[in-house]
Amino acid sequence: MELSAGDALVNVDRTFFVQRPGLASKLVASSSFASREHVRALVATAKSALSPRPFADTRFSLSVVARGLAGAIDNLAGSTYMTWFKNQGEVTIAEGEPYPVCSHDPRPWLGTHAANTNPASRPNRDLSFTPSLRIATGPLGFTYTLDFTFWDRLSPLGSSPNGLVMAAAQPNLGLAEFTMDTDNPPNDPATWYANHGPGNAVEQVDRITRLIEAAMRQGAELVLMPEYAASEITHTALETALSGKPAPIVFCIGISRPDKNKYVHNEAWLRVSTPGVSQSYSAHFHAKTSGAKLFGAAERIHTASEIRVFVSPNWSLSVLICVEVLATEIPDQLAKIGANLLLVPAMSEKTGSMARDAGGLREGSQAFVVMANGPAFWWPMQDPPCEAFFAGPYASSPSSWEAPLPGQARKLNKIAAWIFRASRKTVSIRQLPA
Repeated sequence: MELSAGDALVNVDRTFFVQRPGLASKLVASSSFASREHVRALVATAKSALSPRPFADTRFSLSVVARGLAGAIDNLAGSTYMTWFKNQGEVTIAEGEPYPVCSHDPRPWLGTHAANTNPASRPNRDLSFTPSLRIATGPLGFTYTLDFTFWDRLSPLGSSPNGLVMAAAQPNLGLAEFTMDTDNPPNDPATWYANHGPGNAVEQVDRITRLIEAAMRQGAELVLMPEYAASEITHTALETALSGKPAPIVFCIGISRPDKNKYVHNEAWLRVSTPGVSQSYSAHFHAKTSGAKLFGAAERIHTASEIRVFVSPNWSLSVLICVEVLATEIPDQLAKIGANLLLVPAMSEKTGSMARDAGGLREGSQAFVVMANGPAFWWPMQDPPCEAFFAGPYASSPSSWEAPLPGQARKLNKIAAWIFRASRKTVSIRQLPA
């Protein structure tokens, strides 16, 4: 069906189509404009395919033919779709409406390692999408927005001679460093808590900036800090401390902002500093969509409902805070969108399920995943399951890593940054005095 519809379009007007660079046998549309003749050719192809109907169920026949026409158009004009959506500034996914699929080839960042199977190459009965376009189906529990703000700014990530190098850092040693509000009933466990972030803002800014510098000396262009790693005061001081200095292309950190009635806004600050551009750019804060529990106490936060994907030619980046990755719909929808870079600032004594669900994107959309989990020590005095997690779209194992790795234990009085080199599949540690 796709072949016959494609041939019909080409036969109508050969000058309308051009050869895709580097692929001599691949014709693509020079624009997304369709003339009356093109529409007539598609209608004729559809009528021919529907008579006689190959299926007893007419609806199925219509669906198959519609998918065939869409596939033929996508093969020829799909490369023009993203430009059209980008010109909208941002796209909010709505049921029944089309949205672009972000297709990225991970091989430039994998060195000599093979990539896993491209999701578009897998058998699928879903007729609601083509390689370049999807139709949103079913009511969604969250609002998903494709944001093109960073279209040019994100693209340089991974293009340096070092390749793709990312860091997950640990600036805090224990829970005692954080300012917490709880109901704290007499002789009973707390039922809720509000985390205001580290209490010593001056010390925290110093630790964070030193960790960023240490990671950058190892070639890291992306640095992720844990959830709640900055208070509002720390965030303001960080903006000043990082201004005018060399900075990673992508920096992300969890922030706590206070509100009335002992609630807080649990957010992630995403800062992008493009080489050659003097001014950095900060995205809208991403607010957590659901609260967690810490030792049985509920997180007292104002929840949000929006998930943003920042789209660029090379990267489609999203940030999920801690337990958000456990909401099955969210990773599934990010995979459908084609997100290929997921950052997860976390603060949890249990990380196994989060690492599993976040890491699933390495197969769902050939994504790289970075998680930074703090603090270093919990009650009782023990290490959490992992302080950093990395995953990538590799064909062979290992394709994910939990730090500290064997032989890389962090010393009790040290803060640390774990450095992941995608082309080498290695994770190293840099430790600094607290």
